[in-house]
Amino acid sequence: MNKLTEQFFSADINVFTPADVITVVDGSNFSRHGLIKRAISSGEIL
Repeated sequence: MNKLTEQFFSADINVFTPADVITVVDGSNFSRHGLIKRAISSGEIL
């Protein structure tokens, strides 16, 4: 499971916004975008 999805699903949050990702995940915009892109491509999020 992706770091992004682990973070949100462990908190029982099924819907999250880009603002939520910025708040929870450290790093640059590029690294956050990469996490989102990998989670989408693996089918973990839609």
